[in-house]
Amino acid sequence: MKIAILGSDKKALAAYRFFEDLGVHVKIIGQIPTDSQGEFREIAHRNVEVIRVHKRFLSPNSVLESRSRMADTFRVVFKVNATTEIERQKLENPEVFEKLGKDVLESLKNSIESFEDFDFICYSNELTIANPMGAAQVHALNELALADDERITYHNEHHASLEDIKATRNLCLVGTGIENLRLLSLIKEDYLNDLTKTLQLITAEEVPFGNLTSAQVKEYKDEISQFSDLLAKDRQQFDEEKREFEEKIMQWRSLEPHIKAKTPTPAEPKPRLMIYNSAVVSSVDKLLDRKGLFVTIEGSDLLGGAEQLKTLACDRICVDQGVSVESSKVRGLAMDEEGFYPLHAMTLDEIKENMLRYFSKQ
Repeated sequence: MKIAILGSDKKALAAYRFFEDLGVHVKIIGQIPTDSQGEFREIAHRNVEVIRVHKRFLSPNSVLESRSRMADTFRVVFKVNATTEIERQKLENPEVFEKLGKDVLESLKNSIESFEDFDFICYSNELTIANPMGAAQVHALNELALADDERITYHNEHHASLEDIKATRNLCLVGTGIENLRLLSLIKEDYLNDLTKTLQLITAEEVPFGNLTSAQVKEYKDEISQFSDLLAKDRQQFDEEKREFEEKIMQWRSLEPHIKAKTPTPAEPKPRLMIYNSAVVSSVDKLLDRKGLFVTIEGSDLLGGAEQLKTLACDRICVDQGVSVESSKVRGLAMDEEGFYPLHAMTLDEIKENMLRYFSKQ
């Protein structure tokens, strides 16, 4: 049995170690980030980009009368960027490269397509793309125009901008995917310790993170607990501010009329954490005369909530509406291809059990 892990994130690394411990022939293929090279050293096709995945012989519509499509192997086609490897070899074997002409060296640096065949595929970020912030997994108005704006991050991009996100005064989270759940646990203390910060969460769900699978609830129980604690402590802070306000307003009302006229009315506290459930993002904008970003949301009873139309101001947007398979890379596979497993939607134990079923089929 030969398994390919297509990815370069933590899920890919965890899958590799899981199957390696089982004694399975497993290989990682992906564009490994520079800061993760140490973790993936000696276990991956590094500096490669997966171009496409298809069956070796069968088309997507092919059906075998008495056999599973698993009788045919998966072919993973990837593009190798040879430049990095050539430069490394040049430093290690300078005498060899001195004998090669300049034209030969330049030709070696070209990207090369290669392939390898596998019995099973497990995939994460090499075959997936982050869903945009609009409804129905499509872009909101003007979202593409802001694609290069560093204040908007998607899915697993949050980690690289974590310090900037923690320092943000008015933060808006769109979507209740796992990465936003993790992010909330990471920024929780920074938010609670700075009463000048606000946090807005927009979700199409009636209950935030209410659509997690039982396996996800088990895997991310600590993050879910952190989110519940965030809600409870934020409410506690708000209740305390309201009590202080009520005391101040009573004191203000008891002032002599001539003193009251010169004393500002105490400001009524506003909730710092706002959850807009049963709502979708219809547009995102950047104005010339005002700082920040502006997110327009729409709510509907079709989503289980109330009709609403609001524009929210914020300094940064973190989007996590889940991921979708990049269709251009898997057009050679059937819609529900056997032996093709999404690491973002299945546990490793579920994948292992499903794989074992095929040993008695073929």
